[in-house]
Amino acid sequence: MGPFLVPPLSCALLRAKTGTPYIFSATSPNVSEISDDPANTLPTMSTSGFTVVTRQIEAEKTRIHIGTASIRIDVLDFPYSRELDPKNVERLKRLFRTERGCIPGELQNRIPAIIHEGQLQECLKFSGKTINELRSESSGEYAKLEFPSGMRLECLHGQHRVKAAEEILGDREKRWVVDLFLAGMD
Repeated sequence: MGPFLVPPLSCALLRAKTGTPYIFSATSPNVSEISDDPANTLPTMSTSGFTVVTRQIEAEKTRIHIGTASIRIDVLDFPYSRELDPKNVERLKRLFRTERGCIPGELQNRIPAIIHEGQLQECLKFSGKTINELRSESSGEYAKLEFPSGMRLECLHGQHRVKAAEEILGDREKRWVVDLFLAGMD
């Protein structure tokens, strides 16, 4: 089987540490095959190496996870995302309308984002929230974190979900549930 990429948040964490994403040459039920490196220019890793790195990534994610918040869609920015694919947006719109509904708080629908300490403090003050409110979820309700005008949140992936939601939510308040990770943690 061909090479595998690490999931997007993990890849971003590795990229921050190494400067390059890793591709894994291993068969894993948790990772989809991707062939974005036909020239084989990215480093590869064995199955056992994949397991070790996966554990390290999970530990790192736990260490830098700040909390989870409901955030207005219009402040979400996707600098690491691939070009918007209209077919994927249409597919997600069909899913949101029928099978599953548009449920931003479901774990598989949440978007990981990186936030700097100063930005976080400014948003908490602007919203009248505390860090503890971002860490506690009550019956699927998440703290609404507001951003001052002009401030954006750097998301690691999820732009197709957000675009589909924007198009089907109509007049409802357009927000998405985001897992926040502190930037610059070494």
